[in-house]
This record gives sequence, C-alpha cells and structure tokens, in this order.
Amino acid sequence: MMETTSESSQESVARPISLATVGRFLICDRQAIVDMAANRHVVWLGLLLVLSAGFAREYDAEYLLREPWHLLLPLAASLATSLILFLLLFVVAWVRSARPTFWSSYRAFLGVYWMTAPLAWFYAIPVERFLSEADAVRVNLLFLGIVSLWRVLLMIQIVAVVFRCQLAAALMLVMLFADAVALVMLRMAPFPILNIMGGIGLNESERALQEVACSVMLFGIVSAPIWALGSLAVLLRRNEHWKLHSAITQPGGPGIARGVWVCALGLLVLGLAILPVPQMEQASRWRVERLLLAGRVSEGLSLMSSSGPDAFPPYWQPPPRRFYGETSPSMNEVVDALATDDVADWVQAVFWEKLSAGRHSPLRLEDMTDDQLERYVQFLSQTPDGKQVAQRDSPIVEYILKKEEEASEMTPRRRRLFERYLKSAE
Repeated sequence: MMETTSESSQESVARPISLATVGRFLICDRQAIVDMAANRHVVWLGLLLVLSAGFAREYDAEYLLREPWHLLLPLAASLATSLILFLLLFVVAWVRSARPTFWSSYRAFLGVYWMTAPLAWFYAIPVERFLSEADAVRVNLLFLGIVSLWRVLLMIQIVAVVFRCQLAAALMLVMLFADAVALVMLRMAPFPILNIMGGIGLNESERALQEVACSVMLFGIVSAPIWALGSLAVLLRRNEHWKLHSAITQPGGPGIARGVWVCALGLLVLGLAILPVPQMEQASRWRVERLLLAGRVSEGLSLMSSSGPDAFPPYWQPPPRRFYGETSPSMNEVVDALATDDVADWVQAVFWEKLSAGRHSPLRLEDMTDDQLERYVQFLSQTPDGKQVAQRDSPIVEYILKKEEEASEMTPRRRRLFERYLKSAE
C-alpha cells in the first residue's frame, strides 16, 4: 500500500490530475502524491473539498442558518494542524540539509493535506436514522477510527514522498503529531474521560463513547515516548539527507481535468441538497435549547410538547446533559415546570430519565422553596417510578432535615413535606 522512496532513484515527472489520480492518491500511490504536490492548482481544489467536508460533518449536527461558522471549522482546523505538522517537518528537513523554501513548500504540502478531505464524507452517512442510539454511536466511532487511520497512513506516505525520507522517519514524525493532536482533543472533550463524577448514570451510547475515549487516551499516553524518542532519533541521525522532490520545488505541472472540478463542485452541491430535513430538525433543537439555557424552561417544554418528537434530531437530548458537565437549566426549574405545566408525555419521559438516572439526584432539594417541594412530592407520587427515586434520595433528605433542624431553619410546613417525601420511599 505504501512505498519507500530512494534518493538514488530517478524522480517521477508530474502528470495531469484526473479522477483516477485522486483515487490513486487516496490509496497512497506514490506517483499520484507527486502529481498532487507538484500542481499549483491543487490547493484550490483541496479548498473546495474541505468546504464540502464542512457540510458532511455538520449538516445534521448544527443549525447552519443561524450558526454558519460551523462550516468553516474543518477549514480552520486543517489550516492549524497542517501548519503545525509542516513546521515540525520543516525543522527536521532543515537539519537534514533539505533547506526547503517555507511558503512555496507549505503551499504544496497544504494542497495534498487538503486532498484527504473526501474521507470526511464517511461522516455524512445518517446512521442515526436506521440504527439504535448505541449502535449509531458505535458505527460513528468506527467511521472516525477508519478515517483517522486512513489519513495517518496517507500522511506517512506523503511525507516520505515529498521529503524523500525513509518511511520509518515519516512514521515517527507523523505519529508524534497525530498522538499529540489526539491527546489535546481528548483533553478538550466536553465530557469526563474517566467517570470521576460519581453518581452519573451513563446510558449505553455514553458508555461506548467513554470506553473508546479511554482506550485512545491510554494508547496515546503509553505510545507518546516511542514517537518522541523516534522523532528525536530522526532529528539527530547522521548520514541521512532529506531532499524535497524536484517536481515540488518547481511547481506548475499539467492542469486538473474538468471532471475533477465538476466532482468537487458536485460535492458542494450535494452538501446543500442534503440540508433541508436535517436543518428543519436542527432549527427545532436550536430554538428549544436557547429557551432552556436562557432559563425560560416553561416556554422550552411547551415548544417541545407542541412540536412533537419527530420535529427533533434522532436521539437528541435537551440540556442539561450531565455526561457533558452541563448544569443549565437547573433541574429544579425543570421539575417544577413538569409538575405545573401541561407537558406532553414524551417530554416528561425525556426529563424523567435525566432525573432518575445515576446514583445521585441532579436536583438540589435544599434549594427548593416550600411550594416547589410540595409540587415535586406530589409529582413523585403520581409517577410510576417515583418510589425508586425517593428511595435513592432518602439519605440526602434525611441529611437536609438534620442540618436545617440544627440550624433552626426548619418550618413546620417544610418538615411535613420532607416527611411526606420519606414516606413515599417506603
């Protein structure tokens, strides 16, 4: 699949870029990589593909009409990561006597880096619409793994070809970069890698996500010294001279076939064509989340009830999502709205799952007013699983009773309500 380069071998001459060239490039063909890197127009072709990748990633994940900047995230991320990787390679190449010209070399490198963007269309497959929630998460994680591994293998071959270095050297440098990116991204992940927040009840999909994240982090930490020491050896090794491929140092080359441009533009058109239904769902999600996060809980629940479950993305969970560390809106406010408003059964079921999951309550019972507490106790008595929730939270209720009695803050009404709460657990 991947080939090493030889400094003594005759360098290939760049050829016109066709659809076949793009296909061979994606399976690590050496000549196709040379063709791509040597063509000064590839950077613009790659830009089109990166923009189309934005649609593939976000068309069913964000409300793009209100937040179109999500489409530019792949572009911004690719610019940042490509520059960091190229700086690493540039330093090593300079030490290894290649002496590349920075901006012209980076332009060629950026072009081939962006040409990996079509792989992102794996993410456009709407697995949530025909799989269970847990299976959809697993398949999406599988796609992520395939695309990530594919890109790493492709980048190793690109570095070996463009800088005419040993494949082992390219492997160490690319893996050092990939490992660092993975660890940083996991560190920035909006959920706990380890379930240190005791009491959070995870569903099957959340457990799958956490298990994969833990495995990747463990591999990344354990393997980091290997890539670091290997890269240091590449930097310090004597009698190995890197040399930028001559086709890349003299860019230009034949043109790009019309069919390639048509396909790149076609992916952009396809991205627009698949927007309508997912974006209608994202619009409903966006409106409800804005209401809930603004503290307008009753309005948010009312909008959910009037819209119906089919108006929202598959398996969408409204805030707060404890797995991601969200605390807004307050579950106290949500429960009070559920107890007082005319809320659809499916909406009650969604928030009841949040209330009943885990070993500890997401509520702050001590912060409830007497009226809120009375409504909540009544709500529990009318809910089929209310007894189990009351049993789970009985220790905290007993603690609140003792604490407020010692502080002489317990009113007779509040005492009766807490005693009713404890009785409902029997």
